[in-house]
Amino acid sequence: MVLGSLVAACFVFARGWAARGDRGWMTICAVVGTALPVLYVLAGVLSDRGADPQPFSLLLRALALTGWSWASLVALRVMRMAPGEDLRVDHAGSP
Repeated sequence: MVLGSLVAACFVFARGWAARGDRGWMTICAVVGTALPVLYVLAGVLSDRGADPQPFSLLLRALALTGWSWASLVALRVMRMAPGEDLRVDHAGSP
């Protein structure tokens, strides 16, 4: 549940940064959103479905570090935005 929510948040923020024209943050969010499930699947595959706990544990730690580091950096970036700026996407022109 947490992993799925974090991945969804990555892509929601990627869309918000893209709407603002900030390609750097958009790319970071998209890469992290893609890397998190890849790390999760690799943890299962490389640990032989849990039989070898070492790669499983290491990759899950990498997943947690990546996800929570991203969340912290996004929070810092949003806190430093100028007053009145936001990441909302204007849907007025959408069909």
